Amino acid sequence: MVSRMPPTRIASCLLLLFLASSAAFCVDESPAARIRPNIVLILSDDQGYADVSCYDHPDEVSTPGIDRIAQAGVRFTNGYASAYVCAPTRAGLLTGRYQQRFGFYTASDSRVGLPRTETTIADVLRKEGYATGVFGKWHLGLTREFHPLSRGFDEFYGFLGHGAHDYFELRKTDDHQSMYRGRERIDDEGYLTDNLARESVSFIRRHRERPFFLYLPFNAVHWPLQAPKEDISRFGTGNKNRDVYLAMLHRMDRAVGNVLDALEESGVAQNTMVFFLSDNGGSKKVHANNGALRDFKQSVHEGGIRVPFLASWPGRLPAGKVCDEPVISLDLFPTICSAVGIEPAAGRVLDGRDLLGLFSKSGAPAPLHERLFWDGDAGKRVVRAGKWKLVDHQGRVQLYDLRRDIGEKSDVAAKHPDVVRRLRSDFDRWRKDMAPRIQKPKRRRTREERRARRQRKTEETLQTPDTRPLNVLFIVCDDLNTRVSTSGYPHIRTPSFDRLAAEGMRFTRAYCQYPVCGPSRASFLSGLYPESSGVLDNKTDIRDRSPGRVSLPQLFKQGGFWTGGVGKVFHGRLDHGDLAWDEYHKFDNDWNPVVERARREFEAENGSIEERSNRKAWRAKLRSIRKAAGGQTPPGFGPTDMTDGQHRDGKNVRQIVDWLDKGASGDKPFFVACGIHKPHVPFLAPKKYFEMYPRDELHLPAYPSDDWDDIPALAMVKRYRAFGFELGKENPELRRDYTQAYHACISFVDAQIGMLFDSLKRNGLWDRTIVVLTSDHGYHLGEHFLWGKVTLFEECARVPLVVRVPGKTRAGTTAPGLVELVDLYPTLAELCGIELPEAIQGRSFVPILEDPTRTTRDDVYTVVTRGQKIGRSIRTKRWRYAEWGSGGETELYDLDADRRELTNLATRPELRERVAQMARRLGEARRRATR
Repeated sequence: MVSRMPPTRIASCLLLLFLASSAAFCVDESPAARIRPNIVLILSDDQGYADVSCYDHPDEVSTPGIDRIAQAGVRFTNGYASAYVCAPTRAGLLTGRYQQRFGFYTASDSRVGLPRTETTIADVLRKEGYATGVFGKWHLGLTREFHPLSRGFDEFYGFLGHGAHDYFELRKTDDHQSMYRGRERIDDEGYLTDNLARESVSFIRRHRERPFFLYLPFNAVHWPLQAPKEDISRFGTGNKNRDVYLAMLHRMDRAVGNVLDALEESGVAQNTMVFFLSDNGGSKKVHANNGALRDFKQSVHEGGIRVPFLASWPGRLPAGKVCDEPVISLDLFPTICSAVGIEPAAGRVLDGRDLLGLFSKSGAPAPLHERLFWDGDAGKRVVRAGKWKLVDHQGRVQLYDLRRDIGEKSDVAAKHPDVVRRLRSDFDRWRKDMAPRIQKPKRRRTREERRARRQRKTEETLQTPDTRPLNVLFIVCDDLNTRVSTSGYPHIRTPSFDRLAAEGMRFTRAYCQYPVCGPSRASFLSGLYPESSGVLDNKTDIRDRSPGRVSLPQLFKQGGFWTGGVGKVFHGRLDHGDLAWDEYHKFDNDWNPVVERARREFEAENGSIEERSNRKAWRAKLRSIRKAAGGQTPPGFGPTDMTDGQHRDGKNVRQIVDWLDKGASGDKPFFVACGIHKPHVPFLAPKKYFEMYPRDELHLPAYPSDDWDDIPALAMVKRYRAFGFELGKENPELRRDYTQAYHACISFVDAQIGMLFDSLKRNGLWDRTIVVLTSDHGYHLGEHFLWGKVTLFEECARVPLVVRVPGKTRAGTTAPGLVELVDLYPTLAELCGIELPEAIQGRSFVPILEDPTRTTRDDVYTVVTRGQKIGRSIRTKRWRYAEWGSGGETELYDLDADRRELTNLATRPELRERVAQMARRLGEARRRATR
């Protein structure tokens, strides 16, 4: 029996015979080579640049499946995604246009959807008779009009939602998490990466008789870190999270190999163009490796935007070729059009370039791109032109020579001001052609609809109790002590604090668990005491010390809330990213151009100002700049000529106002955390806030020069020296300078917070939103001659706390009971009906919110370290007791008679029994905090 060879197989064989006679590894432009190819576009998610073994890679990385594409085609060493996060890259990839042209700047724009005015490559190919299928992560809109089947695709299997998806739980749930086949929500089984390969292989086999376009956007290796156990056991790097990531990578690589095998088995491999790239740089959260590149996903440095980038087309692209030409994901659209023989629509600007021209006989004019641009509408902008790369990070301009410095270690902006000027001008011209960020259109209701809606709401209010969970606005300041009006400090103006207290409840005895930013935040964001969380400094990540611990915003996100964060919520670089947030922003101050120019010149000559050896010289340089400008303000504090909105806290608040005004959470309740940076040093605020506090009118309580005679030496911290003070000696003039600046920062913060309250009320959210306003710890302003934090005194451990819960707190109430910041976690969870994880150590103070005369604690516990030693303190309503290390040094203060803690009573014979009693209570508290 004679078997018939499919026409496509015959065509492929003829083409192969023709190509075999060609001696040159370049694009064949003869008529015989113009059979329309199949297109396979594979997109990985958050994959590290060094996590492909055909690139420079660590020993534990092996990707033979992906490597097959490089062996059969071209590996680009300067390949870029058009954005540093997922969704915008996908928007640019499918349209061939800078996504900024149609206002698609951030991942959250996927909630609005890829504008219908845009044409996708699937639209184009389907019109040309191609079968089109997408299998994986869509991330370009949830509603029907933005569904893949409405954007040029014939088939779809995957999920529509934003960012992460569970790899094992494949169920029909909501628009975001549901699995789909076509437009139908489905339940499925298996491991998602395997399933995407299964669907892709089926698509190839079913359509091998006609040209097809297969788009395979994996969600691997995006968070969550999940892989089959048998794959995880293959790796032993010593980093458990890295092992899971490598197992996920292995599974994806195997899936790629299955797709390539299907092409060969179906007889279409020789006439199929295959692309592989990642949607952005490797993510630090999943322990991706970006090799020599600087930074990770969400950064505009190379680690955030340079990606593995491969292309193959047997006979048309050279095999095993390495290309150093800068290319970008936008290039795939015009390259595919060129391969298929399609002319792009007249009048539509394509920003990508045809990659085939790089390998034609005549060769493409160099460079392929004179300029490449990045802009996520968050103050992070980039221009690449040849070897030069200009980075403008919220006004701070840097220039790098990528031919010499792929790791972007040396900023050469000061040496090449002409290049900086030219590239900034290029970016400004490009940006003028881009569209503003897209907004979700709001259809105006008819009069009848409005009347019916009002009637329905009235009936619902009368007949059905509102069981929807409340929203949460969580505001945490940095280094704010109790010098606010709600804590009884009359020398300050904080009308927004007063406003919240007038409608809610103020707590007069609220305490942090560690008087330093990182440990305090790790504590109240996890519900654990510092000794249990393992975080006792500013560098430790709770995810390393307590793996699997669910943070407060993560808890709310898992509970169905939309979570948004701005500013300093977690400490520094320890933010939990997509795991915690649906959207997160971190801003810097707008830079003074004079200071910025001086900084570039200084760093060009001396190196980074962050280096310890340069800090003193840089401060001296700043002093000279201010003096030359007519100001005598010492470094670290003083008025600025910036507006409120140019300060980062002003930007933080305005971002939240934008979310509230636009309804960013959609139909979900929201948990929004506002991390206010002030009054943390430097004490900088707009001039008008300094004018509120004339220096000569400031309140400066004096302390006795022998204050430290009866206090353990370990209780002291010597930060007062950095502020220019001596222990036991008053310096009223300098103290007035710092106090004025600190007060100015507080009033500046208060004004910004007032904007949040205005927005809640303007948007009808005030009576549906829990508001919490607090600080991570207190701060010394000369008390005990100390400055800064890291002590166990009242000034450091006690914090302002104001809470308003609609329907629960009574307006203008005061709660004198003891509470701890670690109690916020279980309190907010209870208020919003969210089930708590196991082993939470905080205690809900909901009973106090219902009745301010009630108590939930008889004492509160705070710790701090001194090298390898630890100081532990316990407070009751009247007494504070502390032990330092194991040397027997103790403190005891009667807070009723001695609120300023001037007299240590620990050695008084008549109080021996009191000391013993407090020591026992401290031991009990320590056991509770370390269980």
